[in-house]
Amino acid sequence: MNINKLLEFLRDNENRIIFKKLQEMKEISINVTQKLLHENSDKPIKEMLSQIQLQRKNLKKIPISTKLLFTEQGAQQASSWELAKYHGNKFRGFNIVADLCCGIGVDLINIAKNKEQVFAVDLDVDTLRLAEYNCNTINLNNINYELGKAEEFNEQIDAIFIDPDRRPGTSRRIAPEEYSPKFSQIIKLRDVSPNIAVKLSPAIDYKRLNLPSDSTLEFVSENGTLKEILLCMGKLSTENCERKAVLLPSNLILQNSNAKIEVTEIQKYL
Repeated sequence: MNINKLLEFLRDNENRIIFKKLQEMKEISINVTQKLLHENSDKPIKEMLSQIQLQRKNLKKIPISTKLLFTEQGAQQASSWELAKYHGNKFRGFNIVADLCCGIGVDLINIAKNKEQVFAVDLDVDTLRLAEYNCNTINLNNINYELGKAEEFNEQIDAIFIDPDRRPGTSRRIAPEEYSPKFSQIIKLRDVSPNIAVKLSPAIDYKRLNLPSDSTLEFVSENGTLKEILLCMGKLSTENCERKAVLLPSNLILQNSNAKIEVTEIQKYL
């Protein structure tokens, strides 16, 4: 898919109308596709039809998907809209934040709302351009887009959200030191801001992680399925809580406590 060609085409309002008309077609058969390609050789028909397929495929996961543009990998790795809203709410009390490894911008859209300034960083130029397009579509104009490595980010900010790439190369990685950036590099970002939320794989062996004392592991499920482990540090963590379960969409929270509790001797009745 030629992202540059598609984005250049969609800069024009009249071309956006053409794209919208294609989106409104109930079914796009092979014959219809061939006809569109033949009659519109000067337009990125293949790119637009590919986008429409991705939008429809992800409509349940992301209800605003018809407003967004995707890559196949970006769609797979993007948070669901329910998770993205939860991430956004975590950063409600901060004015200047960064979304590192921002992807196509689903989390970014929710995190950036009502913020003074937001930094969006990604290593892939096409992905970053799609994030910018998607956020502009939602009328978010408080975001600075930076092409680069998340571990090299060094701006004055209040808090960081980071969803490291767990598929560098071709296969899914579970070990934190195989993420991109590595878990140890993410922890070093606390020199930039102590307040960090890191999205981890639900399959991770979290007991092997050497976690800071001011951190909480949030096990976040959606409709009964564990979707992620969110490591929250600094002011993003929950005081006196090492682990908590978050059930979406009900927002029911169950948590343990590491506060010291006095235990009496065994009484007559248990």
